[in-house]
Amino acid sequence: DLDLLCGEFLDGFNYFENIGDRTNPQYAASRRILDPDGSPVRMHVQMITPNAVDWDRDGDMDLVVGDEDGRVALVEHTGDVRNGLPVFEQPAYFQQEAEALKFGALATPVAYDWDEDGDEDLLCGNTAGQIGWFENLGSGENGLPKWAKVKLLKVGAGQDRQPFRVTAGKSGSIQGPCEAKWGYTTFSVGDWDSDGDADIVYNSILAEIRCLRSNAGQLVDGPLRSEEDYPLEQPPAWHWNQQPSHGSLTQWRTTPCVMDFDGDSKLDLVALDQQGYLTLRPNGGAAKRSFIDVDGKALQLSRGSCGSSGRVKLCVVDWDGDGRLDLLVNSENAAWYRNCGQFDGKTLLKQVGNLAQRNIAGHTSSPAVCDFDDDGQPDLLVGSEDGRIYHAAHPDCNAFTPVALTGSVTPEEQTKLADSQVASSGGVAIEEEFLFGSVPFAECHASTICETSRGLVAAWFAGTREGRKDVAIWVSYNAGKGWSRPIVVADGVQHSSLRYPCWNPVLYQPPGNSPLMLFFKVGPSPREWWGEVMFSYDRGRTFTDRRRLPEGIDGPVRCKPLLLEDGTLLCGSSTEYDGWRVHFEKVKLHRESITGAWERIGPINDATKFNAIQPTFLSHADGSIQALCRTKEGVIASTTSRDQGATWSKLKATSLPNPNSGIESVTLADGRHLLVYNHLDPGDGSWGRRGLLNLAISSDGHDWTPVGVLENEKGSEFSYPAMIQSADGKVHIIYTHRRKNIKHVTFDPSTIKLFQVADNSNQAGQDD
Repeated sequence: DLDLLCGEFLDGFNYFENIGDRTNPQYAASRRILDPDGSPVRMHVQMITPNAVDWDRDGDMDLVVGDEDGRVALVEHTGDVRNGLPVFEQPAYFQQEAEALKFGALATPVAYDWDEDGDEDLLCGNTAGQIGWFENLGSGENGLPKWAKVKLLKVGAGQDRQPFRVTAGKSGSIQGPCEAKWGYTTFSVGDWDSDGDADIVYNSILAEIRCLRSNAGQLVDGPLRSEEDYPLEQPPAWHWNQQPSHGSLTQWRTTPCVMDFDGDSKLDLVALDQQGYLTLRPNGGAAKRSFIDVDGKALQLSRGSCGSSGRVKLCVVDWDGDGRLDLLVNSENAAWYRNCGQFDGKTLLKQVGNLAQRNIAGHTSSPAVCDFDDDGQPDLLVGSEDGRIYHAAHPDCNAFTPVALTGSVTPEEQTKLADSQVASSGGVAIEEEFLFGSVPFAECHASTICETSRGLVAAWFAGTREGRKDVAIWVSYNAGKGWSRPIVVADGVQHSSLRYPCWNPVLYQPPGNSPLMLFFKVGPSPREWWGEVMFSYDRGRTFTDRRRLPEGIDGPVRCKPLLLEDGTLLCGSSTEYDGWRVHFEKVKLHRESITGAWERIGPINDATKFNAIQPTFLSHADGSIQALCRTKEGVIASTTSRDQGATWSKLKATSLPNPNSGIESVTLADGRHLLVYNHLDPGDGSWGRRGLLNLAISSDGHDWTPVGVLENEKGSEFSYPAMIQSADGKVHIIYTHRRKNIKHVTFDPSTIKLFQVADNSNQAGQDD
């Protein structure tokens, strides 16, 4: 009969014995195959692919196995079977003279005269976490060097001397334990400790820059800098390991570049910081965001989080010979960022373009430079995903026009740039985008946004039309590289013949590692809906654990809740039967769940003076909490609590109009308050006009000053804004855009300029 033997994502083999027969196989539970000493047979890397064949023709089935980096090994059957389990030797890798220079997978080459014989050798990292040395044996037939067989660099001394290898280990990478045996070495070479020997400054899958110091011909692995000299650094918020480190932290699989960048005759370090910005560490010290792009912004080369972060390979070199150090970055081959000089103490790096035509990247590439022909010009080296190393002489690389090479950020141009970004916002320089393109729904509305440790998450309801049975809750996330394709996470299906629409999602991310919460409503109408909640344990990629809230508890009805100091979540809520009435709900949060019983406070109004719904919170320095509410009465109404939401003052009118449309506020880190609203009168008192979307600011929550007009188009709808301030200080606003899309606006609140907006509250032509 035939047994089954499988490889795995890691490095071992699973044997399933056929305890049936050839025509009716039945397989026993898997067992790991062992070597003659009883140890598990393991490959060098992982993602292995075994094939059974009698390679040595001795009558038993051996294994020919492919490893992740392209190497192939023979795992020989010993002929022995113990307790029904065949016994195999540990893998022996096949070798042959290579046609092209190759080192594992995702090769990261560096040209350096390692043996100090006067010519450039090659050092190279790979996915396995090794560093190999290819000795330059002199000129070959094609004018390029011939290379000796690779030698693995070793660390330690005496009997403890072993080939250097860094791997993620059993805890794995930021993508999980399955990547335990990958290392992804990236590095540069220089005399870091100024002792006359070449050292290797390296990064890896672990995202901590370390140093292999050369000491009497031996390499010693250690931290880049002494712990007592530098403060602790914090990993990115999305990293699973949140322990501060004295090490120089960066993002995984990115290159640390060693050179004297600032001209003080001491080696500096150019590398990405934890958030993917290019930084300069003078003499290896604290990271400074010293590089800007042509927009005058700090140069961020990696915008992703978790597994989509990092992977940026760098090389610092004066590519054009103008005396300024440029930057090469991985692309289809290598992208040239030209150093265009200093502007306000920052180095402007302009992305000019790729240096070659051929796409060799695959997953990624790793640029470097060499001067094998000793002509004084840097030539291009690129390591590829398949482990091969490519070369292009400087004259064979792409040339660029003078216009493409020129870049500057003068104060005048910065002003023009800011003005061009203002668009219709009045005095606020904004960035704007839509969340999606082609989608399978006709209308969308009522968006919500929050920040997690992996970026932004947004949700909204969408379907044929608001209130139709097919309306569901949709979600998209943005880890720094754009919004993901929207997916449905909740619908109103009750059973095979009954379905209700969904309404008003509200996202909330508690502090720490708690799951992301998604509150929403289900029911035939706002008069009859009920509240539900779901949880995301992967920061908005998926949602599970759907629960119906207790009877009479709706959760936050439209605007984000507020976490009080004692761990209580305060939710602004309202009902739309028996008049519009505002109430509040409280529940304790503990670790990863809602604990204790919900408490319902109110309603605080009887719908005689104000028909109010959808409160949004402001937090004041004196500890009081203010709630602003949408009303049918043509104004935004306000109420205040001075006892952490236990009791509330009577609603009173503010000076701001409200056309019976949703509003949203946020208290900024500096204590100021922002409000997004439609600065329009309700017209005849029905469902309001929404063609004008405004931004206002206040220091006390009562006197509001206009600061921008986000949208202004008669007959259109721009409504139901949601607003947060992210950890980097920026304000994010999303809102309904003509019921066809959700628009995302971002700006720095420190750039807000006060100005006067014409009173458009009675603007003619706005539709109901």
